[in-house]
Amino acid sequence: MLRFVFILILFMTCNAALSHEIKITDLFDREVMIPAKINKVIALGSGTLRLLVYAGAQDIVVGKELYEDELTKDFRPYTYNLSDKYYELPVVSAGGPGVMPDINQIKTLTPDVIFTTTLDKDQIDNLSKLTNSPVVGLTYGAVVHTDLEKIKMSLRLIGYITHTQQRVQYILNKMAMLRKDLYSRSFGQNKKSVFMASIAFKGPRGFGSTEKEHPSCLMLNVTNIADEIIAEPAKNKHIVLEIDTIIKKQPDFIFLDISGKNSLIQNYQKLYSDLTKLNAVEEGKVFSVLPYNLYNSNIENIFITAYYIGKKVYPEQFADVKLESVASDIYNSFLMTNPFDDVASKYEVFRQVIFKESGMKFFKR
Repeated sequence: MLRFVFILILFMTCNAALSHEIKITDLFDREVMIPAKINKVIALGSGTLRLLVYAGAQDIVVGKELYEDELTKDFRPYTYNLSDKYYELPVVSAGGPGVMPDINQIKTLTPDVIFTTTLDKDQIDNLSKLTNSPVVGLTYGAVVHTDLEKIKMSLRLIGYITHTQQRVQYILNKMAMLRKDLYSRSFGQNKKSVFMASIAFKGPRGFGSTEKEHPSCLMLNVTNIADEIIAEPAKNKHIVLEIDTIIKKQPDFIFLDISGKNSLIQNYQKLYSDLTKLNAVEEGKVFSVLPYNLYNSNIENIFITAYYIGKKVYPEQFADVKLESVASDIYNSFLMTNPFDDVASKYEVFRQVIFKESGMKFFKR
């Protein structure tokens, strides 16, 4: 009888222990056992910390990437919701795409879960084995391209794991509302063509650097001239267009990513005569916008930029939109803080860009 009771207690104890773990499926279709209660996490790879900030889970991060200290913080709005304590955390990785972290440091910190965006499936499995910690793979979409549906899936998973579902659902609802509003304002109008210039790719890039299927364009009734270019390989979303190709396409509007301003300045004199051949330049239809990419994509900036494009391309349909108000609402929704005034004062965004022989000029308009 005593033996039976001991076995029963042992079975119940084991069962209780097992109940403290749950099984999830990550964005790499990997089944991962994780603790039911999460107190400590590590974010590895480009954009992983940003997603945790969106989900409101940044305060349980216990290690940092050195790369987060080195990059321009203002070009990554999520950093405005990182406390000073984050920058005092122990370094667990140099950071950057495909970089393996400091295994010993991670083992010392004993995270409940490691989140990553840039390691492949084999690297993730190896990292989990080496650290003896569950590793959950997230994604922004294709390489250096943001798919908002993948973002939603990654956020849902983070919310479930970190028990911040309510916060995540709020963001998902906001994204759906914004997309619906942008669609209703722009679709049915005569389509205009745009060129998204100086898109960052592993750092700032020059004028011809752009992206196919740019998410700000996909939410509006505009033709992104990059989408008409056949890339090699076809899956590549980031492409660099020669100035002759842009001249041939003659976009109605050009939107210059402010992160590429200095790169454009460096080659300005070589480009100037060709830039003047663009109708958008001659007609004053070149404007500066917020950084789309830096250590992966700024989702809040994608939506704010879409509204700014809408105001310029379809002014009647967006006449009631006050950009500062919309930007403040979007920043508060995604980041729970509003860096709009700070970013706008430091960088010449949402300005008309005039190309003169003496250099670029930015004017409020």
